Amino acid sequence: MMEELGLPFGGVDEIKSWVGDGHERLIHRIITRHLDGEVSENVYNIANPIFHRALRSRQYQNTQLYPDVAACLERLESMEIPRACVTNKNTAQAYEVLDHLGIRHYFTVVLGQDSVAEPKPSPDGIFEAAEHMKVDAINVLMVGDSVNDVRAARAAGSSVVAVSYGYNYGIDISSANPDSVINNLASIPKMIA
Repeated sequence: MMEELGLPFGGVDEIKSWVGDGHERLIHRIITRHLDGEVSENVYNIANPIFHRALRSRQYQNTQLYPDVAACLERLESMEIPRACVTNKNTAQAYEVLDHLGIRHYFTVVLGQDSVAEPKPSPDGIFEAAEHMKVDAINVLMVGDSVNDVRAARAAGSSVVAVSYGYNYGIDISSANPDSVINNLASIPKMIA
């Protein structure tokens, strides 16, 4: 996208700490090179389709599961624990990523930012997922990697476990005060049991 716009790009390492609020915020951040950056509507409307065309052309070639994710999901399925994916990606993009990773079938419902009134850190996605899974939000365990996940869970009255890896603007996730921080998902089924 930056190349097509004729703008300099510092590489993937430069943008890792800007990921986490959906593609719309990411586009603003990449172009302005600032976490709170904001481009004009005109610039955004030019950049957005370029970004999505570039994203689709890569076909998620570098996207892979973190260790123990598939085993965790399989174990939760065998325990008959309903699972939802609530993301700040658009729902169609979330489906593409989950299909690419071969784990879409593990989720009862997938809710992107375009499926809820407000994206995370709003609790709307958790409330909607809880309704689909026929449980109360207080009985939901949010597993996430960012302050937005922790804030959404707190606002919904849900418990929240954060993984120590992932995207959180380069800040240690423990500073967001989740109920616990884990290094991989292998412990989730035991926590639920």
